[in-house]
Amino acid sequence: MLELLPADTDIKARPGWSTPMISYVDARDFVGHEFFGEVRGGVYANRAASEEVLVWINRLPTGTSLSVIYPDTPVAHESVDRYVSAMQAVFASVLGTT
Repeated sequence: MLELLPADTDIKARPGWSTPMISYVDARDFVGHEFFGEVRGGVYANRAASEEVLVWINRLPTGTSLSVIYPDTPVAHESVDRYVSAMQAVFASVLGTT
């Protein structure tokens, strides 16, 4: 799709560039939410996820979780640690805690 943009566009991305995926789900009002704590499940990703940063924020009746899949590289570790720390600070600020 980027190939179709005019040359003078404000979008500064090259073909092949991808953005991290961030998913937020507030499941506190889903039908059956009272059974979420009894479900034993997990997240399985395909090989494509090893090259990208994928973030899930899930708000359940019992709390909010943050899950991240990212490449095992020094740059990714530092970047994700910085991003997660910033998100924790925002969450704590919203809750009025440290």
